[in-house]
Amino acid sequence: MSNLIEGPADRPDERKAEAADVVAEQNGTGAPAPMPTDEALTAAVDALAHPMLAVLADGLLLHANLAAHALLALGVPLEMGPDRRVAPRLAGHRGNFASAVQTASNGQPQQLTWADGEQTVHATLRPLAEPTPGTPSPPVLVMLAPPPSTVFDVSGFANTHGLSAAETRVLEALLHGHQAEITAQRLGVGVATVRSQIASIRRKTGHDSVATLLAALGDLPPLRHPGK
Repeated sequence: MSNLIEGPADRPDERKAEAADVVAEQNGTGAPAPMPTDEALTAAVDALAHPMLAVLADGLLLHANLAAHALLALGVPLEMGPDRRVAPRLAGHRGNFASAVQTASNGQPQQLTWADGEQTVHATLRPLAEPTPGTPSPPVLVMLAPPPSTVFDVSGFANTHGLSAAETRVLEALLHGHQAEITAQRLGVGVATVRSQIASIRRKTGHDSVATLLAALGDLPPLRHPGK
């Protein structure tokens, strides 16, 4: 995990010490701040709904978060071969993907879009360190947009705005495109109750309509739903 989160592999301890000194200076204590462990950072990356993979210039997989593991298990739109090299499922896109990984490992971020059946795949590739002449190419971070079927966790948004448990369930239903009537049936409550909860959600979050509320949620980095 260190290559995924710490920057240049030859200076991880130095970079951690520098970060701790900055935090200590900012909080005014003068004491080094405790730095998160690799396990904590791994858990944070695993919480993201974006599939994220660290690969070498030849596509060899070094690390994948939980969303990426789920994607690779399905084999759509990326798959991993017996040699642990990652590539698009469809052969027609493998050449462009391999070229983008190689170019990113040389220090030039890349963005790809390709079609896989009814799904449009969006990928961003960035080097995880600055290339240094005479040394191996750095790993590349491959981040994909979450697939349409991803079940998002809205608990953080709900906590921030003080939504009740019932309001959070209604918000999740809205994210799935359910209207008030369908939501009421699914939750076993009256339509008037759901509409009242929607009004409360809009008031607490400061949105005049459900459309602007959902648009605001769409702009946030999505989190995976626990257990999904």
